[in-house]
Amino acid sequence: DFTAPVGSGIANRFGIYDLLGNVGEMCADPFNFDTAGTTRRGSAFQSQAKVWRFWLVASDGSEPIGSSVVGFRPVLDLKTEEQRQVQIALEAAIAKYESGTSANKDVRRLRTLVNDEMVLLDFTGVGYGGDEELKHFVGLPVTHLYLRPFGRELTHIARFPIRQLNLNTFTRLTNLELLRELPLQWLSLRADHSEPFSGDLSPLQGKKLRKLQMAIFHGPVDLSSLHGMPLEELHCEYWVGEEGTDFTPLKDAP
Repeated sequence: DFTAPVGSGIANRFGIYDLLGNVGEMCADPFNFDTAGTTRRGSAFQSQAKVWRFWLVASDGSEPIGSSVVGFRPVLDLKTEEQRQVQIALEAAIAKYESGTSANKDVRRLRTLVNDEMVLLDFTGVGYGGDEELKHFVGLPVTHLYLRPFGRELTHIARFPIRQLNLNTFTRLTNLELLRELPLQWLSLRADHSEPFSGDLSPLQGKKLRKLQMAIFHGPVDLSSLHGMPLEELHCEYWVGEEGTDFTPLKDAP
């Protein structure tokens, strides 16, 4: 067994070499959100096959020292110039958000992603989120937004071109008017158990939703506003009184 020059083996189906085996590769991302160390991925030539997909972390978070079985994983940024500008603006917004974040929130749990398909903001790991958190990001072309509002104001979401919206654990959302102008294609509404949703779905009328998830609702719910939508998936769970809901408006959905 021995190390070999990069590309000596067989590429994976993406045309990338040496993600497994050869040498373990130090990466910039943390092992988890509770550890300061860096992540080593891919294992080395002498590792057993059963641990090749394991993630290992430097215990003290220090820079890795020289080793015959550890290298590093290079990354090529394929973002366009426009995407790079969005990334710069996003990082500046995160800095503002971090400076105004209360001590009980861990900003490392704020997930973001910028690529040719999306600009994502995911606050679900941070804690509850609403206008107070979103205000730092107004002006960014956020297309995917995940929030746990739990009663917080959400007026700022109308200021983003959101295609995919996940509202998890919300209360006091008695209507969906704030969603009327959004170009939604995917929507997940999950109320809080203390206050099941019993509002009006009419603001969704005319939207091109392909996926709709509704949880913890107090039924029956009028689904007539969903007639004609190109729905490919509909998930309904934890309803009270759903027996009276008429699903015929969805009979022509794909």
